[in-house]
Amino acid sequence: MPGSGKSTAAEWLAGKLGWTYVDTDIIIQFNTGKSIAEIFEEEGEEAYRVHEKCALLQTFDMQDVVVATGGGTPCWFDNMEQMNAAGLTIWLQCNPEELGRRMRQDNAVRPLFTGLNERELSLKLYEMQEQRGFFYTQSKLVMASGWSLVDLYSVVNQLLS
Repeated sequence: MPGSGKSTAAEWLAGKLGWTYVDTDIIIQFNTGKSIAEIFEEEGEEAYRVHEKCALLQTFDMQDVVVATGGGTPCWFDNMEQMNAAGLTIWLQCNPEELGRRMRQDNAVRPLFTGLNERELSLKLYEMQEQRGFFYTQSKLVMASGWSLVDLYSVVNQLLS
């Protein structure tokens, strides 16, 4: 989910493992020469999801990487199935209240949440979690609410051993 700490956790985990950190949004921006917000504004969400799929496919040829994807990535096309086939998928579970708190504190541009007030943000997060839960539960590893980076590293390191 947005605000769950995917990028932060992926970058930290990659450093601890001595692997490379990859963010699909950065690949998309490199491939298109546009920001994520520009893609959403100029091309729409469906076009963004096609760019996202292309970026995801690029990561499958990489070795020793920790990939941060967008929160919607598992929910489009056959992405979740392909990600599970390619490596260890992790759902960083977080309750919608915490997600909303984090999102209000950071300055990240999140096109799906532009212009929402606090109540609308909370409702949208609950709705998204309900819609996306089916895909997220297919992850090979679920880090339950309250997880820490140390917990994440410990579990992942054990699974990779």
